[in-house]
Amino acid sequence: MRVAFVVQRYGAEVGGGSELHCRQIAERLAARHQVVVYTSCAKDYLSWRNEYPAGRARAGPLEVHRFPVAEERDLEAFNRLSEQVFAATNSDEREEEWLRKQGPFVPQLVRHLGKHYREHDAFIFFTILYFPCVKGLEAVPWRRILVPTAHDEPALRLRIYERALERPETILYNSPWEERFLRRRCPGLKAHGELGGVGVELPSAPPAGPPPVEGSYVLAGGRIEPGKGFAELLEFFRAFSAARGGRLKLVLIGQQLMPLPEDPSIAYLGFVDETVKHALLAHARAVLIPSPFESLSMLLLEAFAHRRPVLVNATCEVLVDHCVRSGGGLFYADAEEFGLALERILSDPELAAAMGQGGRAYVAQHYTWPRIESAYERILTTFGLVPD
Repeated sequence: MRVAFVVQRYGAEVGGGSELHCRQIAERLAARHQVVVYTSCAKDYLSWRNEYPAGRARAGPLEVHRFPVAEERDLEAFNRLSEQVFAATNSDEREEEWLRKQGPFVPQLVRHLGKHYREHDAFIFFTILYFPCVKGLEAVPWRRILVPTAHDEPALRLRIYERALERPETILYNSPWEERFLRRRCPGLKAHGELGGVGVELPSAPPAGPPPVEGSYVLAGGRIEPGKGFAELLEFFRAFSAARGGRLKLVLIGQQLMPLPEDPSIAYLGFVDETVKHALLAHARAVLIPSPFESLSMLLLEAFAHRRPVLVNATCEVLVDHCVRSGGGLFYADAEEFGLALERILSDPELAAAMGQGGRAYVAQHYTWPRIESAYERILTTFGLVPD
C-alpha cells in the first residue's frame, strides 16, 4: 500500500513524544508498505523555525517530504492570544487565527495534500492539536486514520477541534481514557475506534552492564521543564530526600530546559543511549513521571516492562488510569502525598514487586509491537485495500 503520514515535525533529532511515536509506527509500516511522511521544516516546537531543508529526502526505509513554515511563532504573543481565546466564546475566524498561530503554519503542505491525495491509499494523521493535522483532515476526503495523542487541555474545547474529530474514518487511541475523553468532548464523533498506542520490548533478561549511578536512586526523564512538572518534582523530592538523610538520589535523563539545583541528591545525565537507559530503568527503585498532561507516556510503559513501580502526577488522568488498570503505580497530588507514596514503595519490597508484576502484565497485554502493528494492518484492511 501507499501510506502517507502527516505530522507536525519529523526527524531523528526531534524529541517530542508524539513525533517519536509517529516515527516508530512509520518505520515499522515501511517494512511492508510504501511510506511517505508529510511534515514541516521545523525542528523546534516553540518557534517552528525552519531548520530542515524543504523538499523530499530519504529517512531510512521511507521518504520524507518537508514543507516550509510560513510564519514563525512568537511564543509570548501566542500565549497572550491563548489566554484571550480560552477565556471567551470565539468566532470561527478567531479560532482559525489561533490555530494558525499554534502552528506549524504550513499552507503548502495542506495544498499538496488536497491536490495529490489520490496518490496514496491511506493517510495517518498524528496529533490533533496542530495545524497540519486539523487542516490535513479537511484537505483529504477519504481513508483517514487519526492518532490524536490528546489529553484534556483548554484548546480542545474549541469548536475547530470538534469538527476535526468528526472527519476521520478511524481513530487509534493511546488509551481507553483518551477514547472516553474524546467521545465526551465530541458527541458527534462516529469514527471507528481502537486501542493503538506504541509498543515496547519486554526484556527477557537483566541488562548486561550496571547503571552509571552508584547507590539507591529513582529515575525521571523526558523534557525537563516546569510545564512537564519538573519544578514541582524537584521541590518535593529535595524535601523528601533531606528528611531521609539524603541517601536516595533522583536521576534525570533527557533534555534540560530549566535550571537544576546544585544538590548532591540530584544527578542529571543528559541524553543517554538505549543500553544505558534500560540499565537505569532496571535498577531504579521507582520511576517518577511528574507531567500533568500526557496522552500515554513511553517512559511509564518502559518502566512497566522492566517491572518497576511508577509514581505519577495525580493531575494527569491518563497516567492515573494506567496505574489503576495495571496496579503498577501510585500517584500524588501534593508534597505530602508524594512523600507518603514514595516512602510506601521504598519501604515495602513486596508491594513494589507486586506493582512491577502488574505493570509488566499490563504492557504484555496492551502495548507490545505485535499487537500495535496488528491493529494498524487490520484497519488498513478495513479500507478494502489489503488482502485478508
